[in-house]
Amino acid sequence: MHKGAAQAVPAHDVRYRLLLDNICVGIFHSIPGGRFTEVNTALVRMLGYESADEVLELQLPGDLYVNPTDRERL
Repeated sequence: MHKGAAQAVPAHDVRYRLLLDNICVGIFHSIPGGRFTEVNTALVRMLGYESADEVLELQLPGDLYVNPTDRERL
């Protein structure tokens, strides 16, 4: 691997994380089984939690939806 390419990846990751954490829109990634794999700061605040780690422990269908089957329809 070219040395410049190896150094570019971390800079991209840093820019991505800064963008994700500083945007005022809640953003997340989840898996079909109903677990968050990544959340941003705005989503943590929107949901009323103190940390991303708390949100990452949630089960999407049971903890966030009034009717858990709504997630399956979406």
